[in-house]
Amino acid sequence: MIDQGNRFKQHNRLLKASEYQDIFKKPIRVVDQNFTILAKANQLNTARLGLAISKKNLKFAVDRNRIKRIARESFRIHMTDLSGIDLIVMAKRG
Repeated sequence: MIDQGNRFKQHNRLLKASEYQDIFKKPIRVVDQNFTILAKANQLNTARLGLAISKKNLKFAVDRNRIKRIARESFRIHMTDLSGIDLIVMAKRG
């Protein structure tokens, strides 16, 4: 059962293209074998998450959706620790 205090609400999402572009301009990058995470401080007291999981990198919708679910759940669990940060999660090929 989901803890109602840590729900992934709309104000915790990056929704507009301009919000994504702002992070893509000068991000802090964290790269590993499967993911690239871009981060940038925001002026809010909450963390926000954006997902950029492309069809080019993950061919099947079931794989893209699974990555998105896992990323959202991990973010939801840790969002109190990440307050004041915008994140974009991108998947690599394979």
